[in-house]
Amino acid sequence: RRGPGVTVWVPVFIRDALVDDSTLSSFLTKLNEVTPIDSDDEVSWDLNSKGVFTVKSYYLKLLSYSSFAFRATSVGQFPWKIIWKSSAPLRVSVFVWEASHGSILTCDNLQKRGVILVNRCPM
Repeated sequence: RRGPGVTVWVPVFIRDALVDDSTLSSFLTKLNEVTPIDSDDEVSWDLNSKGVFTVKSYYLKLLSYSSFAFRATSVGQFPWKIIWKSSAPLRVSVFVWEASHGSILTCDNLQKRGVILVNRCPM
């Protein structure tokens, strides 16, 4: 809502906000720090100098939020400690480890290993 020299945000939530009061208060405080300008909207990804989304920039940003001791310094590293030190069942950790190495026996991986698969639906 705009008035003479004043802009006031009036957020309308389409569903109940299932967050605590401090989180909502923090969100509204940050929202009030933003001043809208009269110009066309544009899409830009702030985590990349070109303004374009990349998986690498998103991955590194997610790692920066991590409370785990491990921090990746490049995309080539993977947070192995998160997998092996987690409280998840061992079979889940093994599955994630295999998936990160591309070792899950999907149809594609079976064919790469020379397994002949029937290319039709049995139903």
